[in-house]
Amino acid sequence: RISARRDTTVPGGEVMAYADVLGENIPLEPQVNGYHWAVWGMNLEQVLSGLKQEGVQEIQTYSPEGKNFTCLVALNPDNLRYKVEYRFYANELFHVEIFYSDFYRTTAFNAFLLDRMREYGRPYEQYATVDELGNVILHAKWDTEQTLVELVAHPNGRYSLFLDRQLTIIQLEEQRKAQERLQY
Repeated sequence: RISARRDTTVPGGEVMAYADVLGENIPLEPQVNGYHWAVWGMNLEQVLSGLKQEGVQEIQTYSPEGKNFTCLVALNPDNLRYKVEYRFYANELFHVEIFYSDFYRTTAFNAFLLDRMREYGRPYEQYATVDELGNVILHAKWDTEQTLVELVAHPNGRYSLFLDRQLTIIQLEEQRKAQERLQY
């Protein structure tokens, strides 16, 4: 994987050079404590209440079998996003997945990336992968004090954004390792 600080050879790498030339306000160490109004640690009822206040009509909850978390899914919350999934561990928000609607389909990756950079700062890593059908998938990752963020640009102009609360991810990994040690 290649770091894309100013590397224009990776997809989206030229965006940082553009941002510098245009004098874009790209934060160095942004405070990212969740997604919009939904902050890390909120419980399911608080997020559900917030979604209802926004007027979201289609809301589902489920708990994946064999997993120790609960999911709250907002379908078509607005014309920009077709799905937002909130995950809760011990009834605390720790993960959000955002799937953007066709509204952004005509938006170039570089423009979409620049918008995310205004919010999350400069990505620490950018790279491309190829799926089993030969489609190129672009990735950009951020690591803020409290949050890990990953932007994924799928073929045909579909964008996804994943946000993880670092503290919870570390706790879950420690639990997984402890369980692994008990099995041996």
